[in-house]
Amino acid sequence: MKNKKILIIGTGALATLFAARFSSASADVTMLGTWQDALDALNRNGAHLIDASGHETSQPVQAVDKCQDA
Repeated sequence: MKNKKILIIGTGALATLFAARFSSASADVTMLGTWQDALDALNRNGAHLIDASGHETSQPVQAVDKCQDA
């Protein structure tokens, strides 16, 4: 999935799950949302996942509040 650009609309739990999975597969992930605190946290910390054994991973994403032309 290298060099794929993916836009995910939303910054909730399910959107973050997909964002982290796509990012871990080397996709360039952008998340679109409106809640500024969530956007700031995603840009600062990435998309976090915790598996059943408690192991936490973080994947880089970009979070924005407006779409721009590519």
